[in-house]
Amino acid sequence: MNAPVEKTWTVPNRLELLPAVSRDVHDWLETHNLSTRAKYVGRLAVEEVAGNAIKYGFPQGGDHAVTVRIAIERDYLRLDFTDDGIPFDPTARIHAPVEDVLDNVTEGGLGLALLSRVCAKMAYRREGNLNHLTLHVRKLEPDDTQYIELAEPPPDP
Repeated sequence: MNAPVEKTWTVPNRLELLPAVSRDVHDWLETHNLSTRAKYVGRLAVEEVAGNAIKYGFPQGGDHAVTVRIAIERDYLRLDFTDDGIPFDPTARIHAPVEDVLDNVTEGGLGLALLSRVCAKMAYRREGNLNHLTLHVRKLEPDDTQYIELAEPPPDP
C-alpha cells in the first residue's frame, strides 16, 4: 500500500488569517481524487475546529497556533488538529440531539454537532499541554453521494 498523501498547515491564533488557510485547504483538496462531500467536510472541519480553537482556546492571549494535518488514506480523509489551548474535548458533546444544540445556539456547538454526524470517527486526547483531535471522513469516489443523517447516531456496541 502506498503511503498517504498529506499536508500540514499552521494557523496562528488570529481569526482573520483562517479564511486564507481554509481556501488553501480547499485548493489542495481539489487537486485530489475525493468526493465533493469529502472535500466539503474537510474544509468545514478546518473552519469549525480551528476557528473554535482560535476563538475560545487562548483566553490568556499571546502567540499560539493550531496545526492542521490532512492525510488522504486508502479509505479515509484523516484530519488531525493540534493546539496548546485550554483543554477542550469536543467529543463530549457530539451525541447531543441536534434539536438540543439548536436550542442552545448561543453556547456554540452546532458546527461540531454537524461534524460528528458526517465523520466516520472523531477522537480526542489531551497529551501534556496539547489538545489532539482526529477526524476520519469517508473517502468516496468523486461521483458517489452519501446521505447525511442528522438524527442522533446509534451508540457504539
